[in-house]
Amino acid sequence: MTELGFEELIAPTGGEEFFDRYWEREPLLVRRGDPGHYRRLLTLDDLDRLLAEGGLQHPALRLVRDGEQVPVRSYTRDLPWGGASFVRAVVVESVLAAHRDGATVVFQALHRNHAPLARLCRALESRFAHRFQTNVYLTPPGERGLGVHFDRHDVFVLQVHGTKRWTVYPAAAERPSRGGSYGFDPADPGEPRFEVALAAGDLLYLPRGVPHRAAALDDASVHVALGVVTTTWADVFARALDAAGDDPELRRSLPAGALLDPARWPGLEEEFHRLVDRFAARVELPPVLDRLAATFASGRQPLARGRLAARDDAGWVELDTLLRRAPTVVAYLRGPWPGGDRAGGGGGDGAVQLVFQGKRVTLPAAAGPAVARMQAGRPFSVRELPGPIDDASRRVVARRLVREGYLVAAPVGEGTDEAEAGGPAPGEPTAQPPV
Repeated sequence: MTELGFEELIAPTGGEEFFDRYWEREPLLVRRGDPGHYRRLLTLDDLDRLLAEGGLQHPALRLVRDGEQVPVRSYTRDLPWGGASFVRAVVVESVLAAHRDGATVVFQALHRNHAPLARLCRALESRFAHRFQTNVYLTPPGERGLGVHFDRHDVFVLQVHGTKRWTVYPAAAERPSRGGSYGFDPADPGEPRFEVALAAGDLLYLPRGVPHRAAALDDASVHVALGVVTTTWADVFARALDAAGDDPELRRSLPAGALLDPARWPGLEEEFHRLVDRFAARVELPPVLDRLAATFASGRQPLARGRLAARDDAGWVELDTLLRRAPTVVAYLRGPWPGGDRAGGGGGDGAVQLVFQGKRVTLPAAAGPAVARMQAGRPFSVRELPGPIDDASRRVVARRLVREGYLVAAPVGEGTDEAEAGGPAPGEPTAQPPV
């Protein structure tokens, strides 16, 4: 089935409208009248299978009821295995009994072991360059799991099954940080801003800091909470300060006794502003962003289905083979920064480095244009890869990146840039990946 991406997620709202009007600003409600809209992502049967297979462990599953956590030991046990144990294994019958008694079953980080949600997160991470995660809430009829609260990350609520009423309150904090304290009283959240009953297929976007509560109506409710854990400017400043640690001026101690003497603080403030100006003049943003980008791309774990049984020599890749970047790969190409002369943490000597899925693959600088073309995500034939490399080198680079899991065979029927431009299309691939 067609994968669900960002445009399909928020349609009929357009991407440009979303970022201009709603992102980090206002809630967005999308009503579809299509109960099966999210069927390709998740169904009630999927959750039933995950639970029945009996392989879940806390915290992959937890129970909540009326805003309170159900004690973990009431629905888990340790299972001895040799000289060790599977710790906090979920007891299925205990979960079912608690659910019948009104508890909400929370499948946490379900994108880690449910492929459609994993692929959705990867698609969104490629678009946003922020980390996405999922929790799934199965709530009995007429019950609620969590009390009034606000999240410290933005949330897309995808109503998958049943109907759930959401009460949304005025923002308690503007773009709250993950560690901040904002004096919010859940017992007194203020007058509701609006209430809405989400039916299957609907979507609600809530910026972080917006308090809310939700309760299932007359039938069981399943919704996906798709959270966006963003990289903020505060994160950029923190990484920049780490990078500035080699400045001996910033490593100077405060004057002896000054910290406990408020009379000396005006002088400290004056010195502080001088050092801020010095920091701003000395910090170079591209190296900071380079490290953040490499950390983000490296942390996106692989969705490697099909590679275990495949041949690893990639000998099937020839000049006319059609390839594309694997759609679930989030990668960062380290090379010369825009407007700069230095290699952005590449391999040295002008080499480029492809960072993805915990790997750092270093390639000669001459391969940079070819890999940049791969990064675009559109299909290509190996022969048409640009850059100052010969056909033999094009094939070597392509085969290596197939072995690394970065490239895959393009689906039959997807055209290349050359074909779309009306030029000589490369035709059918001369070889296909081994089955």
